[in-house]
Amino acid sequence: MISAAGAATVYAAGWQQGAGGWWYEYEDGSYAKSGIRQIGDQQYAFDQNGYMLQGWQYIGFKWYYFEPEGGAMAIGWKQVGDKWYYLDPNDNGAMYTYWLDIGKDRYYLDENGVLQTGLFYLSDSTSGSKYAYQADANGVLIRNKTVELGDRTVRYDSNGIMMYKSEATKLKAKIDGSDPWQYVLSEKELKEESTDNTISEAVDDLKSDLSDEYREKIRGLSRGTTKDRKVASWESKVRKKLADYLVDSWEIEEFIYDVEHGTYY
Repeated sequence: MISAAGAATVYAAGWQQGAGGWWYEYEDGSYAKSGIRQIGDQQYAFDQNGYMLQGWQYIGFKWYYFEPEGGAMAIGWKQVGDKWYYLDPNDNGAMYTYWLDIGKDRYYLDENGVLQTGLFYLSDSTSGSKYAYQADANGVLIRNKTVELGDRTVRYDSNGIMMYKSEATKLKAKIDGSDPWQYVLSEKELKEESTDNTISEAVDDLKSDLSDEYREKIRGLSRGTTKDRKVASWESKVRKKLADYLVDSWEIEEFIYDVEHGTYY
């Protein structure tokens, strides 16, 4: 600041540095403070005392990033550490979250703004179901594509949701009419797995359903013709359904005995 008797005060406008850090002084002697301010062709953040802020800053209920070197606001794609973020030029540089479309490419940034790559899972807000997605090394979501992965085929639909089909799911579909295309619920579905393991899980589920049916509809009936008829019908149903899954006859009869005597759990 320069002054002389009878002359107007002239301030040294521009960036100033002191013990508390950097601040910006205007030509009228005031200074930038309390929020984001445009200086030249860049934007900067200042605290309530006028000192420049750097790094991540939460301002007006939004996150912004200011360069550690120089303090200017970052815009667009920005790598911080080993993570990538998108600082939205259409929202004054605020950190972007969730689905992002740029041209023909789609990206997903989680609730912390971190770009997702590789395999990740999201819950549908309507159904509550969890779906798998996959993005390439640049974060671009894979869509409208089918690939062979070991002993299974993986399909990415127009929204990027992943489904798979294998010999096991096709066999199960042939037996019980289910869809051979199944949603990927974990990395397990993407790894090679024997048909025997998958069918074994299906057999366990079927046995549980058949046991529940006996317990709820037959066990409580009084002995007599009606119960005998229902038991015979249930046993016939058990033998047919388990035989469809190639379960050995001795195992079927053992299951029937255990259910009817209350020892199957």
